[in-house]
Amino acid sequence: MLTNTGLTMNDWNDFEDVMLNGTQAEQDNWDCWMKRYLTEHVSCGECECPDDDPFE
Repeated sequence: MLTNTGLTMNDWNDFEDVMLNGTQAEQDNWDCWMKRYLTEHVSCGECECPDDDPFE
């Protein structure tokens, strides 16, 4: 599934780390961007994430 979105296992590992250890603001941003990648914006429309894309 990650490959189809352009993400890697390293991206996923970083995401998990932030979800476990990041600040609430970091978690909110990473979660928003992960949802955008996984759903191709279907579930969020063109939602605005709180900060820059951490996967770039």
